[in-house]
Amino acid sequence: MAAKAAAKGAARASTRPTHFLALPLNTFNPLHAFVAKAHEGILRHCPDLKGTLVEPHAAHITLGVLSLPSEERVSACCADLRQWIEGEGRAVVREDIRLRLAGVRQFKSGVLYLAASTTATESGDAAGCPLAEMHASLSRHLHLKGYLPEEPKQGGYTPHCTIAKFSKLRLPRRPKKGEEGEVGGAGGPPRSKWAKRRARKNRKFPRECYEEVVDEVVGEVSLGVSHLQLCAMGGRKKGEYYQVLFPSQTDQEELS
Repeated sequence: MAAKAAAKGAARASTRPTHFLALPLNTFNPLHAFVAKAHEGILRHCPDLKGTLVEPHAAHITLGVLSLPSEERVSACCADLRQWIEGEGRAVVREDIRLRLAGVRQFKSGVLYLAASTTATESGDAAGCPLAEMHASLSRHLHLKGYLPEEPKQGGYTPHCTIAKFSKLRLPRRPKKGEEGEVGGAGGPPRSKWAKRRARKNRKFPRECYEEVVDEVVGEVSLGVSHLQLCAMGGRKKGEYYQVLFPSQTDQEELS
């Protein structure tokens, strides 16, 4: 039993996401002002959701999530990303894509986000969006190289920048009935803590939290294959961006 449990744990660890592919938005100043305003609304109406907020310093558009458990795997992925950019990537996206950042929406998974769309797809629908085509091409390449176990599905990609998400809301285990620290009991935590737990279970941001910014237009940015990054999920410090593993300085010079 112990051996089986250890094997299952090792299997989960080997497939656990460790890195992600991104187009950075962290240096776009209008976005910082917008996120501050959006966060203010969340804190004013739902202070218990403070832990869901995502810093603008970490702002990006995700293109994929990968499991790269070793340095060798990371190095190989960097080489394969460069191969894609120099080949199919530049063929699919011949010039930078002009993206309009406007409109706050939320996924059922508990993510509040700012939509990113082209002029032709301002509704945020990915159909016909050059960024969706870039995402599809990159996903196919990564699948063929063995980084994505499942063949990419057609459609379903929504370019966005995350403002807040319930997965960041970390809570202590709720004490069982009769345990020391039980809610409502002697020495127990305030009931407001369990409001957070209920909120996380519901995974929905009340409309009033973002009503003031729901249709706000933040601005436009130009992004393309030369902006593609491979970032490490862990180790980000507060007020900073993620650790970027690709492109390296050499890659930047040769791919520009």
